Amino acid sequence: MVMAASQNTIAESLNVSVATVSRSLRNHPAISAETRARVAEAAVRLGYRMPDDGHGATRGRPRRSTAPARADDLKPRMGLIHLAAICRGSITPDSVHNLVAFRIVQGMSRGARANRATLLIEYLPPEEFDLLHNPDFWPLVIRENVASGVVLVNRPSSAAIKTLAKTIPCINFERHADCTDTDCVTEDNLGSVSQLFDHFFALGHRRIGLADSGYDLPSYQARLGAYVQNLVERSMPFDPDDAILPSTSENLDARFQALAAHIEKRLRSNHVTAWICLNDFVGYHVIAELNKLGVRVPEDVSIAGFDNFDPPPGLPKLTTIDGPFETMGSVAVERLIRRVIQKDIPPLHAMLRTRLIIGNSTGPAP
Repeated sequence: MVMAASQNTIAESLNVSVATVSRSLRNHPAISAETRARVAEAAVRLGYRMPDDGHGATRGRPRRSTAPARADDLKPRMGLIHLAAICRGSITPDSVHNLVAFRIVQGMSRGARANRATLLIEYLPPEEFDLLHNPDFWPLVIRENVASGVVLVNRPSSAAIKTLAKTIPCINFERHADCTDTDCVTEDNLGSVSQLFDHFFALGHRRIGLADSGYDLPSYQARLGAYVQNLVERSMPFDPDDAILPSTSENLDARFQALAAHIEKRLRSNHVTAWICLNDFVGYHVIAELNKLGVRVPEDVSIAGFDNFDPPPGLPKLTTIDGPFETMGSVAVERLIRRVIQKDIPPLHAMLRTRLIIGNSTGPAP
């Protein structure tokens, strides 16, 4: 006979305290969303069943209480909440944007399980996703009121965010300048760029550039702003030629060749020895083009990026910023559920901490 798992069993499997497990199973606000999700997953995996004490998900009906209900207490009492994730394209980990979106959707799925919600995932072709500002193109899960809230994944327009938010609780992962009254969960781009500056400074670099990718996304604009802020606060000169790079063609190969040629020119003429690329996709292509020009990475110039992609064959692992994408997904689901329960709460802009991963593309200043 197989014994049912206990909270001790869950605690041992996750190397956390029993108190943490107990609080997580009751959605205690002092426990992070990530820890609650881990505990919920372990509870399901190990076959744990919550005792019927009136505080959490139970096999029977929860006890009645005469005390006024708080928002955190409503979740286990109102049954399942149906949420919709509307995604651009088929989210697979095979491109610069899709890999990030893939990890976010994984975190959303985990967060839904931990918060007694269902997650309906709808993939739209890019041309349809870009028409979400028009209600005629909304998916059935929204038009037929199947979902109580919606998450927009993979580069929604500000027009789509604003239009949907007027009808249904909505959250996304890009902080548009004209959407400050809607909920958003992002990574901390200022903290990320600051980590890269600290890393380069420790290696002796004193002229640092920013390699633009050509994509016009709020997160990339935030990284440009963080780059300028770091220069100002560190009393470093700002030279537009170190941040606004030439884009001579819509062809990607030609664009990366131009980026590499510009980096080589700034290295020789102005001793710009370190560059932050706005994502790893750009970083790896720039390294490949620099190799063709005879510029060695990291001996002659150091290159860093964002998003923690695996290197293509023959290229060094980039020093990169790894975003908390899974956690962003789970936090977004938890925030959306709260928005469904309390529609009048003020908008939230959550910025989550990232981590620096030191690869083989950065080294001491030459």
